[in-house]
Amino acid sequence: MQIKKCGNPMCTILGCGPTKMPTELFNSTVFWKPDPTLKRDNDGSIFVNEQGETEWMEFEELHGKVQTTEDDRPVFLNNPGEQRLHLAALNACV
Repeated sequence: MQIKKCGNPMCTILGCGPTKMPTELFNSTVFWKPDPTLKRDNDGSIFVNEQGETEWMEFEELHGKVQTTEDDRPVFLNNPGEQRLHLAALNACV
């Protein structure tokens, strides 16, 4: 498990704040696991297979190749209001 920090020394979110190592070293040596990402059709809509199920992209398709976001987190997909609260909290600490 990895917990991403915003890096803002003035952040008020518990456990966030600055990293313990110098920023330059942190940015050049720490590589995040990609966020879970749903497969998408060419038009950007969520891909649905023949069984009517959504599918997740494979780790190999994402790692080091695509900048991922938290947009496809199940809590955000099932409750869009939760995403707005999360984004508001992140914006408050930047």
